[in-house]
Amino acid sequence: MSSTSFKFGVPTPPSTNSSSSTRSRRLQPSSTAESFIGKFGIASLKFRVTTPPRPRPLINFDNDEVCQPARALFGYEFENKAVQLLVENGIDTEQAIVKLTNRVFRDDAFDNQLTLYIVTKWMPSSPTTWLTVVESLKKYMDRRVTDTPGAEGLDFAVDMVAEELDRKKYLSLIRNEPKLEADWPVIKAKVFKILEGDDLTKGHMTAISLFRLGFDAMNVDLNPKTVFISLGYDSPENGWPDILSRIQHILDDFGHDLHAHMEHNMVFPCAFDLLPPRSTADSTAKVHGFNFNIWRPYKTAVDSGDDIGVATYLSRSDGKLKDPIVGTLGCWVQIRVKDGPWKTMALTNYHVVRLGYDGFQLNPDPKSPTPADPGSVIGYPTSKSELWAADNDGTFPDHSNERRIEHPARVKHNFAMAKLGKVMTVDPVDPVLRTLRDTNKAFFDSDAQVFGRVYLSSGYKKRTASGGRLDWALIEPYSESRIGRNTLPQRDDWFSKHYLPEQIPPHPTYGAQLGGWADTLRTAPLGPGDLVFKVGASTTWTVGEFSRTKTDCSIREDKYMKQPKSEEYVYIGQKTEKDFVNFTDHGDSGAVVWDRQGDVVGLLFRGQVPDNGTTAYGLVTPIGDIFDSIKKHSGKHITDIRIAQFPSGTVGTVQPLLAE
Repeated sequence: MSSTSFKFGVPTPPSTNSSSSTRSRRLQPSSTAESFIGKFGIASLKFRVTTPPRPRPLINFDNDEVCQPARALFGYEFENKAVQLLVENGIDTEQAIVKLTNRVFRDDAFDNQLTLYIVTKWMPSSPTTWLTVVESLKKYMDRRVTDTPGAEGLDFAVDMVAEELDRKKYLSLIRNEPKLEADWPVIKAKVFKILEGDDLTKGHMTAISLFRLGFDAMNVDLNPKTVFISLGYDSPENGWPDILSRIQHILDDFGHDLHAHMEHNMVFPCAFDLLPPRSTADSTAKVHGFNFNIWRPYKTAVDSGDDIGVATYLSRSDGKLKDPIVGTLGCWVQIRVKDGPWKTMALTNYHVVRLGYDGFQLNPDPKSPTPADPGSVIGYPTSKSELWAADNDGTFPDHSNERRIEHPARVKHNFAMAKLGKVMTVDPVDPVLRTLRDTNKAFFDSDAQVFGRVYLSSGYKKRTASGGRLDWALIEPYSESRIGRNTLPQRDDWFSKHYLPEQIPPHPTYGAQLGGWADTLRTAPLGPGDLVFKVGASTTWTVGEFSRTKTDCSIREDKYMKQPKSEEYVYIGQKTEKDFVNFTDHGDSGAVVWDRQGDVVGLLFRGQVPDNGTTAYGLVTPIGDIFDSIKKHSGKHITDIRIAQFPSGTVGTVQPLLAE
């Protein structure tokens, strides 16, 4: 991710070239050099010099399984060499950080590289001195790799960044500014017009948002009011300063003390990323901190908030298999077809289930730093394929070509088996662990995890009346026994996350079922700062604050369809008594959002985290829009829809699929 700020002072790296794939994560090199191993590119940017030219966001994993072989071979030789070069080039080392780490792309744990990571002060001389240090270090490390037995295949990066790029940023709501709220639609439109009027940014906007963003963790309400502009990786950053200056001029005219900030970033689907089907427990666990609870038996009934995914592996174009993404069963709903009885269905996002359709394209990343084991990029669907049709028109019941859905999702099962196997090497005869492993393996191997099939889904083209996205799917369970409950968290669940008493929902919701649904987003908007709640498969139970200023966004998956930007409702994560907590993360796609009365108000489908941000914000579609769309998409066969109502002691009723 690269970034540029006009007033805010949040730094600057450039872009990548992208195709129809998910992303091509490489910056344009500023220069090249040659080592014993071969030529390498160097990106020399404000606040950063790096080789190879990898864009941010990157996360450090110190002393993990990737670092250990290099540490065993070289000890702290490279850190010591780096300090020597810093001193020789007159760079202050008193507050410097120098360490060997595994730098991982935030949205893809398998786009990783061994990196000598250096943090120090940015000075006027840094563009010259840092380039010397980085080039010298890369040449030194490559030479040592070639003359050290056992080091064959190791590939080291050097990433030297300013302190500004290593500091955490804190995101929070802008409060009590009704004039700014009223002006925001016009401000947003003017910003978008400038972006679309320049070839460097035209068609590359991924989000335009408004919130406070800065470095002050204790007084987040004092951080700058920021117009946050994110762009795709193929927008060349070197032309941004002039564009940003024009945007800032527009903002200054409105008189709200707004600060423009631009960076490379994507609005991510809140679904867990694609992983190899037999990923190691350590590698899998590091991705987004997904909620991999392996210490309980698998269950037949699937509850709201549980992880779900399509019940198949994905075949990449090189023949390698990948686990599909993971989302959340938002809640159980009930639909009425014509004058028939209520039928119980599960509600989630369309993008969680779309990977199961023919035409899905998954390819090795041609820009991967590890060509022998590359990451993956998602391509656009094959023209006129099932997925192409589903994206454009949505889907309908199809008995002959079912798209099966499972819980637990297979990435979670594979992680559990790997982790239990690792634990049992320490205590191989533990009867409890052995029984748990064998029982859960038998459950999954017998396909007992498959609980339903896709019934209806929205595709990507549909929009709400106010221009928001519609991203929903209904799943029909195969039997009554698979229908769980819409149970809300207990009080102790909220306190386990260190939420304050005033942040959590009231007592009547503890352990209760979801109530009805409330159309407060469309008809009587929540007030700024009003709290909402959700249970997601990744972040579990979290609290979000409602923002009265909507976000404009574009997503990469439907770019081939030339879809217009959408305008979305925003919820921002809360600071607890201990830390900042994301409202959402990968794995939460499809979670329902509910109010203090326990009534559903919306369906979560996307999120975004600013570079070095401590908190993600979530994008939510009003539940009334979702229900209206379901009824319309069914051709008015579905006449009513409600949050599932379970009589005491029963779990609901499943009827046959509606006749086609």
